[in-house]
Amino acid sequence: MGDESARHILANREGAILHVRLNRPEVRNAITHQMVDRFNALLDDAEDDKNVRVVVLSGEGPVFTAGHDLNEVKFETDSTGPGGPQSQPYMRTLPRAWFFSKGLIAAVHGYVGPMGSILLAPFDFIIAADTVRFNLVISQVGSSLPSHSDLLAFQVPMRVMLKMRMMGGFIDASTAAQLHLVQRVVPETELLAETMRWADELSKVPTEQVRAAKTTTHRVYELMGLAAVMTAGSQVSGHSGEDKEFWDRVAEIGVRQAAAERQAGRDMGIAKV
Repeated sequence: MGDESARHILANREGAILHVRLNRPEVRNAITHQMVDRFNALLDDAEDDKNVRVVVLSGEGPVFTAGHDLNEVKFETDSTGPGGPQSQPYMRTLPRAWFFSKGLIAAVHGYVGPMGSILLAPFDFIIAADTVRFNLVISQVGSSLPSHSDLLAFQVPMRVMLKMRMMGGFIDASTAAQLHLVQRVVPETELLAETMRWADELSKVPTEQVRAAKTTTHRVYELMGLAAVMTAGSQVSGHSGEDKEFWDRVAEIGVRQAAAERQAGRDMGIAKV
């Protein structure tokens, strides 16, 4: 991995806690595959480091993440290009974080785009600022959620998942707490302190106890069909002809205006989960 991903994913250890930070505030922490690769590599290193007991993920700037970097999304929606069919194997397995045996906590604020929600799905605990919005509006602009979102299907009621896949929408902090997608909701000024409080408490739990709890719990969900769902989901294309039309329009007028055109007339009262 090059220097670019190292700049976009920062990491420093504070005692037994490895604090990882998304660091692309100029593009609202948009996530690239290279950034995911670096995060996975940091998890590999933390797995082997006896001094690390918990990993915390947060985002620099006004939002946690806008979601997937739109330049990569546009590239991958072109089924005739090398980013089309070849990109599918990237999504066919459970993510690295699912198999991480130590504590994994996120601090989220401002805005969490679809790729952010998918990245967070295997985390143990999520602490949220009271202004956070988990936005899954991608379905309103011609794309379905990628197969990694199937992790969310084991975390929310069926009709919530159907709505997110078919109609898009968003989840505010209060609803996220009701759905147990987050463990605590706090003022943004208290977010990092509360997250570190959780991380410190988790770091006191014996490493083998954490490993056993996660391995056993995750294995139960795998036996319930999670791994099979991930494989099946990756075989269904999320890209349509309307998708290509949308991204062609993005190339002409920019993503904000193209999204506004696609969403014109949508009832945002219904969009809220």
